[in-house]
Amino acid sequence: MTITDANACTKVVCVEVKMEVGTINLEEAGWKLFPNPAKDLLTLQHSNNLHAKLSWYIFDEHGKIYLKAKENNTKGNINIAIDNLSPGNYFIQVQDAETKLIGKFVKK
Repeated sequence: MTITDANACTKVVCVEVKMEVGTINLEEAGWKLFPNPAKDLLTLQHSNNLHAKLSWYIFDEHGKIYLKAKENNTKGNINIAIDNLSPGNYFIQVQDAETKLIGKFVKK
């Protein structure tokens, strides 16, 4: 944003605005993430067999996204191939139109 005063002096000001939907732990929202630690395949499972559209992202502690996808029908399990990830700690974010869920897992 650029601000100009009465003397025609200008100043550029940067403003950061963050808006977030609610963030909840996966397990608290009825999801299971297994196995943990995982080697080649990670499974997301909801106890209610949802039929919702959602997106998921796998990222590291620095926020770098390694895998992502959109799921149109989440009935049953969502299987995620993680064999290309390096061993370490990762986060998974599952998000629909209203809620953002976060889980943590270890890649062997």
